[in-house]
Amino acid sequence: MTDVAPVGLHRSTAAIVDLPYGHRDDPVGREGLSALVARWIAAGDLPQRLGWRTRHRLEAYASSFSYWTAMGDLDLLPGYLNSRLDPPPESRLAQLRSAQLRLLHKRSGNLYLRMLDAVDEAALGRSGPGALGDEDSIVRITTSDVAGHLARCHATGIALHHAGGTQPARGRRIDERTGGRAWRGGVVAVPMPDETRTRVAVRLPLHDAAPPAGALPLAVETLGTGAEGLLIRRLRRERPLAYGVAAMSWEMAAAPSIGGYALVSPESAAEAVEVLLLSIREAVSQPPSAELAVAATRCRALLLAQVDQPFGAVEEHRTVARGGTSLADVARAVAYRAAHGLDLRLDETAPPAIAITGEVRPDQLARIGSPA
Repeated sequence: MTDVAPVGLHRSTAAIVDLPYGHRDDPVGREGLSALVARWIAAGDLPQRLGWRTRHRLEAYASSFSYWTAMGDLDLLPGYLNSRLDPPPESRLAQLRSAQLRLLHKRSGNLYLRMLDAVDEAALGRSGPGALGDEDSIVRITTSDVAGHLARCHATGIALHHAGGTQPARGRRIDERTGGRAWRGGVVAVPMPDETRTRVAVRLPLHDAAPPAGALPLAVETLGTGAEGLLIRRLRRERPLAYGVAAMSWEMAAAPSIGGYALVSPESAAEAVEVLLLSIREAVSQPPSAELAVAATRCRALLLAQVDQPFGAVEEHRTVARGGTSLADVARAVAYRAAHGLDLRLDETAPPAIAITGEVRPDQLARIGSPA
């Protein structure tokens, strides 16, 4: 690979390779190109034959490939990737397109992902095909499109991160690009045939484009990412409204936002939305307390556990190299926020984003249409 040299790789166990273009860089009419290129690169069997662990993440403006091996043979990575950075033959491309279409169809049947798509549409408006593209755009992708995408990656520069350092891309840094959509807000309803329950999700934008370090993850943990937190108490213990709940945040969207979802009976949808909105508004601003301290302990444990994962150390290196905040520093910031209180500000001039998927009852939808 002309863009990446194996310098220092033999001393590392993990590496991350960033192609500098992601799904929001896909040309109009060729949506899904970055995903298909990633499928081609990941299709080689060398890492599997060597017992390597691999992972791919398609981001808005990057395509990130992670590799881990305990055999001291990570310096084989550049040669392996070089064999994948030429476009596939037309016969192989047809197989890749078919595999991507199968994944697209499988994804469309995932009710949780449909809910996330719906609340994203409610927040930011319809954005056309998703990261995988759609049936029309996928079949339009040609070998020439793949070759052009890979050529642009080479020209901009492919970044390699590992314990010994970072070989940076020559072009713009990934995190310096924007291109996000403006906040819209509103209600999106997606009836699902044969689904007898309802998923409701809400999302509220923050006032500040850059929330204080540690504040957003602590607020999410206060709401609850598992069996503890405000949402589970409000929606399961105080009143039996939800079968399952979770809190979420969106830090890389057009505007940082925080939200939650609940799986409920169709007749409970509107009440669940009201409780979600009330709980989120309460969670983002609160003084120091024993409850906040306990949430901070849970939050820090989750953050630091990620650092201990096989890709954790190199992911920390990549984050810092791209100008971000390491998980270790976020964990320290969470402890500070717990001691000094949370003071996240919501953008009260913007309407909340609300999504209802599954069985959508007209009476519930009418009530949700004008949330308090």
